[in-house]
Amino acid sequence: KWDNQIDDEIKNESTNYLATVSDLYRKKLIWADSIIDAITAKPFDFNEKDTIHFLGKKSETNYSTDEKKLIKRWTRLLKYQTLELLYTPTDKDKDPFSQDIKEVLKKEPEDRVKIASKNKRSIKKILEHADGYNNYMASLYINKLVSLYDPHSDFFSASEKQNFESSISTNALSFGFYFNENENGEIEIVQVTPGGSAWKSNQLHKGDIILKIKPERGSVIDLTSASADEAMDLMSSFNDNEAEFTIRKNNGQITNIVLIKSKVRSDENVVKSYILNGDKKIGYISLPSFYTELENKNPLGCANDVAKEIVKLQEENIEGLVLDLRYNGGGSVGEAIGLMGL
Repeated sequence: KWDNQIDDEIKNESTNYLATVSDLYRKKLIWADSIIDAITAKPFDFNEKDTIHFLGKKSETNYSTDEKKLIKRWTRLLKYQTLELLYTPTDKDKDPFSQDIKEVLKKEPEDRVKIASKNKRSIKKILEHADGYNNYMASLYINKLVSLYDPHSDFFSASEKQNFESSISTNALSFGFYFNENENGEIEIVQVTPGGSAWKSNQLHKGDIILKIKPERGSVIDLTSASADEAMDLMSSFNDNEAEFTIRKNNGQITNIVLIKSKVRSDENVVKSYILNGDKKIGYISLPSFYTELENKNPLGCANDVAKEIVKLQEENIEGLVLDLRYNGGGSVGEAIGLMGL
């Protein structure tokens, strides 16, 4: 019913459409959360014949107003995701397809819980977004509107702005540690950054397992069944500078640690140069991003660093230069212009 009204909404600076959609979406998310609990409360039956369709084009999406049909769709999706997880190779079981089906199905209760948690976390991430649910919905709406006028322009919320600035800065706000998923599917600390918040606390160490995170202005996020990518996504989604981490130490002790983000040197935004010795002596410079110092009025970013590396390479009497931008995701336009001047 809004098909011919959205342009009038924009012209009249009205947000009735956004308010209506946001309210409806919130209700449906809460409903979906309860449905996931109900569906995954009992084991899936993989003996019956069933089909799930993945539609290619968004225009083909068939939205249903029938609750029974929606529950069936959710059941099929959760069932499929559980089956997919059951047959995903792990460090312990590199080829689940070679196993007896009964052996594989022993993991069904555990994997069903993981899939339920994953979907519920996705819903919670929206309902309890760092910028607030209404601001999150407004950002989606504004970005869609902006993209219609200019595909190269974006609207940044407060947390998105902070994440973007960190991605193109030599110094990033961080809790001061790196993590990965271990062979047991747990989120394990693999490195503590010297000088960072975790390092200064002397309470977080390599090998510790992160069980939960409680942002300063949000509810507890359970990471016991999250992948490393999910955990990274969840941590970057809140822009709180303080958070409480529930940690399991090597000796099995559970402890809570409060950390405050601090500025640490970003290893990702570092220019590296080498000499390639072959038929000719060629200089090689890798530039991961057009990083800069956003907090300084006269920043010394990647253009200055590249200039230094070129001087070093020239002193080695190179005959040519390779500037590798293959993994460069962009960044500061000012630095890119400065780089062109070299």
